[in-house]
Amino acid sequence: MEPDYKDLMKAKDTGGGKTPRDVVRHYLAHLPLFILCLFISIGIGMLYIRYKVPKYYSSTLIEVRDKNVVLQNAGQQGSNDLLDNAMNGQGLVNLDNELQRLRSTGLMERVVNKNGFNISYFIVGNMRTSEIYRNLPFNIILLKANDSNVVTLTFSKLTQWGATWHAGSDKDAKESAVPWNSVITAEGKQFLLKPLTTGFIRNAVYQATWKPAKVAARDILSDFTVSTSGTRTTIIELSLLSQNLRKGEDILNAVAKEFKQTNIEELNKMAQNTIQFIDDRLAMVSQELKGVEGNLENFQGSNQAFDLTQQSSKSFTNSDETSKALGDISVQQRVVDMVQQSLASQGAETRLIPSTLGIQDQTLNDLVSKYNELELKKEREAPGLGEKSILLRDLNSQLSDLRVSILANLQTISRNLQLQKGHVQQQSSEYNSMISSLPRKERVLQEIKRQQSIKEGLFLYLLQKREEAAISRTSKPSSYEQIDPASGYGPVEPDRGTVYKFAIILGLLVPLTIIYLRDLLNDKIRSREDITKRTIVPILGEVGHIRKIKNKPIPALGQDMTGEQFRLIRSNLAFLRKQKDKQVILITSTGSGEGKSFISLNMAAVLAKSGKKVALVEFDLRKPPEENLNINQNKGITDYLNGQMSLQEIGSPLDVLPNLTVFPSGPFIPDPADLLLDEKVPRLFDQLKQQFDAIVVNSAPIGLVSDAQVLGTFSDVVLYIVRQNFTNKKQIGFLNDIARTGKLKNMCIVFNDVRTGVKYGYDGYGYTKGNAYYRSLQNGRRSVWTKMKNTVGIN
Repeated sequence: MEPDYKDLMKAKDTGGGKTPRDVVRHYLAHLPLFILCLFISIGIGMLYIRYKVPKYYSSTLIEVRDKNVVLQNAGQQGSNDLLDNAMNGQGLVNLDNELQRLRSTGLMERVVNKNGFNISYFIVGNMRTSEIYRNLPFNIILLKANDSNVVTLTFSKLTQWGATWHAGSDKDAKESAVPWNSVITAEGKQFLLKPLTTGFIRNAVYQATWKPAKVAARDILSDFTVSTSGTRTTIIELSLLSQNLRKGEDILNAVAKEFKQTNIEELNKMAQNTIQFIDDRLAMVSQELKGVEGNLENFQGSNQAFDLTQQSSKSFTNSDETSKALGDISVQQRVVDMVQQSLASQGAETRLIPSTLGIQDQTLNDLVSKYNELELKKEREAPGLGEKSILLRDLNSQLSDLRVSILANLQTISRNLQLQKGHVQQQSSEYNSMISSLPRKERVLQEIKRQQSIKEGLFLYLLQKREEAAISRTSKPSSYEQIDPASGYGPVEPDRGTVYKFAIILGLLVPLTIIYLRDLLNDKIRSREDITKRTIVPILGEVGHIRKIKNKPIPALGQDMTGEQFRLIRSNLAFLRKQKDKQVILITSTGSGEGKSFISLNMAAVLAKSGKKVALVEFDLRKPPEENLNINQNKGITDYLNGQMSLQEIGSPLDVLPNLTVFPSGPFIPDPADLLLDEKVPRLFDQLKQQFDAIVVNSAPIGLVSDAQVLGTFSDVVLYIVRQNFTNKKQIGFLNDIARTGKLKNMCIVFNDVRTGVKYGYDGYGYTKGNAYYRSLQNGRRSVWTKMKNTVGIN
């Protein structure tokens, strides 16, 4: 069963998308572009390497020898000494801070000023200006500078008498001759020009550039790197990229030396500050110590507090003695009172007086002893004597007198005891008062002595630290030491390997980018897939690109691939409808230049070649085709529709194909749209169907005018022309609108001007020179490049 148009509309194109191999072949098809870009990029790289000023790598190592250095990610361990912590920031050396100090502009400025690195010398070449450092032919010495602008002096024609110079690097600047050891004034600065040799290079041109120290320091720091080799090391690595290897090494050595010198100066300054601080504190502490010692002297003098321990012991002893003396006095007083009472109450009664009463008075003891003797004598003699005995009365009289004497003596003793008691009590009170004041005196004295001890300790500590600071100022070495002199190698810039790698990458990347962007920004139809994924209108066939179409106006008649493509379209037209006779084939497109006239002529020719009588009707009345067919274009369809000529008069059979009759469009008319609505148009098609087996109608573009829609009512099949790399992808949307609305029936697409090589992003749909069948037909050999391009290439 033959397929109809609806079956073709429902059929899904299985052409498939691009494979990775297709993408690779697509890029390889532009191999000349890749070769050209590689050649250019590698050439640019070679020129860059040849004329780029090289840079050399220099490095050196500095060891941090301070035992209190703080490493990265390590705990801080500093000195416990109070003064050291106060003056030295706890005695810590932070390695990160030292790295930043080495990168500081101030340090580099000192290096530049001391070593004259702000004056650079160059030898000027034709393409490159190179820096020279040692073996200079001359040097310049700055004498006076009014500003900080960079000055460049150019010297040429060096002789034993002098040189020619001008300011700046412009070769056309005005030059002046100057003898050696003369002063040059340029841009507000004065320089002394001194020769260093007598052998000068002939025709050599030199440049001397003076920069302010800050500018030169920043220029050096831009290529200066400071780092450590690990988180647990105290080794600092200094590295520098410079145009002159020896200069780079000297700069690093100067930086290491200046950094060490700076550290020594800081240590000396710190020691001097410490000494000054200690001297100030010593003066103040000395005054305070004198004040404390004066207070101690005054307190001891006013309170007689010389040896409180001994005085306290003596006071307690004296207090005990006075207490004992008071007790003895009290005992004696009681004895006296008791004797007095005893003697006062005895009367005539005889009673002995004890002689061991503890009263240490000899008179009283003698009186008592005598009294007791008389009393004993009386007791012995009284029994033998009468009461009125003279002896007894004498004894009693003596006893009475002794009693009175004893009582008087006791009174005297009592008064003496009272006086002694008062005196002893006063001494006891004094001793007790002294004992009660001892704690306060001890506290005050201890406080004064404590202050004295503190001041003395601080005074001695400051004296010790002053001596230590004075010794360290003259003997303490730097905390930093350069391990080895700076060394270098190179050049490291430009890196030949890196430059060539980059050049190769760039040489590949540029054409890749160009091809990718061209493909990305290309909004034209490039392949069959661009059509099938945007519309359901079937593709009836493809027509390949023809290089010399003017020499072959009807290539469909040939035996090459183009002829076969048109014959395939003819076969597809035959199977498109069940009714194969009297077909009216309308050919249109979206816009001008898509190949309607070419397809119309060749379709008509391939149909006529099959034996059918074919009419090619040029209904593009607005823009008649320019075809080299030796046909009179002055008469045609417009004459017929205007009633001026008959159908036979306007038809012109072709010499090469008698079965093909061409009906030209005729003279141009102002408004052909109204003419197409004339009733003669249906009559024209009726007459054509009676005389011809197939009618091919070449109409105006449907995307621009309505002529094709009018003619579509008379057509059986509509061939919509889409041209590769010409038709816009967005215009396929217009084709979908026509198909949905049914303005044109049985519409199919003919893909025209197809370049099927991978270079064009499309391998075609079987029509390639890579097809062995077509190679056998052409019997030609292909070159390697032709195989790579894999294009249709019809001649």
